[in-house]
Formats: sequence, structure tokens, C-alpha cells
Amino acid sequence: MATMTFDKLTYVDGLKAAGISDAQARAMAEGLDKALRDEIVTKPELRLQLAELKTEVKADIAVVKWMAGFALAILLAIATKTFLH
Repeated sequence: MATMTFDKLTYVDGLKAAGISDAQARAMAEGLDKALRDEIVTKPELRLQLAELKTEVKADIAVVKWMAGFALAILLAIATKTFLH
């Protein structure tokens, strides 16, 4: 997964300028940096995942179509044999 660029030093400096203590500012910056690294999904990554999911679903649908067709053919064969004899 790609990461978003986050300048912790600039963020810490901004918090300190707003009156937040150095320790708190650093802790907040670390927390935000971790959240951004762990949770951000880029559009290309999302598109890739969606394309893979669509491919899987299409493959599954194709299998179900074949199974349904085969089951219908067997049913017709059984019905034909039953009613014609």
C-alpha cells in the first residue's frame, strides 16, 4: 500500500506554535503518522483491488452458469426419459 507524505516536523512545529507542549506535539504527530500509514488507500490501489474483485466475481458467475446449464440438461434428460417411456 502506498503511503501519504506527512511532514512530522512541520506538524510538530505548528502544534508547538499553537501552545502545545513538545512531548504532546510529538506524540500527536506519531499517532497521526501511524494512522496515515496504516489506513490510507490510494485511488490506484483501490482501482486495482476492484478490478481483481470483478475478475473473481466474473469467474465465479461463469462457473455458476455452467453448473446451472449442466443441471438443466440433466433435468431435461431425466424428464424426457421419464415421460417418453
